[in-house]
Amino acid sequence: MSIVILTAAFVLLAPPMSVATVADSVPLAATAPSPAEAQTVLVEGRAAVGSVETGGALAAKQTAVADALRNAVAKVAGVYVRSGSLTRNFQLVKDEILTRADGYATLSEIVRTERVGNVVRVVVRATVSTRPLAERLKALRLTRAFRVFVNTPENMDGSTLTAALTEAGFPVMDSKANADIIVSVVPRFVTVAKTPLKTAAGAMTYYSVRATVRLLVTRAETGESVASLQQSENGTYIAEETAQTEAANGAFNALSPPLLNALLTLPAQVSEPVEIVVTGVKDATQYAAIGEAITLGVPGVQKTTGRRFDAATKRAVYEADVLADANALVPRALETAPGLKRFGLRVKQAARARVVVVATAPQ
Repeated sequence: MSIVILTAAFVLLAPPMSVATVADSVPLAATAPSPAEAQTVLVEGRAAVGSVETGGALAAKQTAVADALRNAVAKVAGVYVRSGSLTRNFQLVKDEILTRADGYATLSEIVRTERVGNVVRVVVRATVSTRPLAERLKALRLTRAFRVFVNTPENMDGSTLTAALTEAGFPVMDSKANADIIVSVVPRFVTVAKTPLKTAAGAMTYYSVRATVRLLVTRAETGESVASLQQSENGTYIAEETAQTEAANGAFNALSPPLLNALLTLPAQVSEPVEIVVTGVKDATQYAAIGEAITLGVPGVQKTTGRRFDAATKRAVYEADVLADANALVPRALETAPGLKRFGLRVKQAARARVVVVATAPQ
């Protein structure tokens, strides 16, 4: 069985900063889940430095890493929940998910550590296992139940597949117009053997058929490919058409688990690009720092890419990949997010696809 599931990658340019470094090491995780069921995100964590008796800077760094792992889980969880569910059910998510963050996230890399006053701040790359996280969110009834339309050829019986979808909690629609996900069934049948039989009823032929069934899974709204799954199975019967049905049902049974997994780990919200133009940027170092801070501090931003920086005009342009439901939060967050306050950003223009701000406190 061949399975290909497309997943999002989260990448951010993060050059070194001039900061005070805490030298104590934190052990890295030894294992990581497969790429098809994991997302790697860049997040930050913070912790206050306590007394020497309570571990001082080393204990604070370990606490900051734990805080970062919780932030990583919260960030990934945000793409699986129904619109508004994370906010309305924050306490439930906190109790059931964030307090068990180490069960969903592993530390991949400590990118940077800095101490500002009495606070240790770490920036880390964390790998979040999406399947167990999505399964738990679904059990809490926080995830979106994708409406699925199964596009099956007229001469095929797709009831085995639709029954599996319904049992898993994905409503099966009668038309594409009402669906979120379209599963296109592409079959191919090959008769591999015809065995003559002599029976009391007369001469018959025993057919052996091999069915190769491919499922093409796409988002109805955007046409985005979600998965391509394929399975081959054999069927035998005295009627060739019945042998084909038997073989196809065997393929459907084998394809159901990976299809359900693909839908379970599919982000519930579609992201869209937002251009963020910042004037008053001091230099290339600050250009990189603002880009990182946008990803770390603005809700719904999955990735920020620095497009260009003009040192003469002090103008920087970024492209942020923002969850559609969080788009309206971007302008205010650029001004108020804790990680961005040091730049003194002030919004001058704001539209859905473009935000223009000025940095009033260059560092």
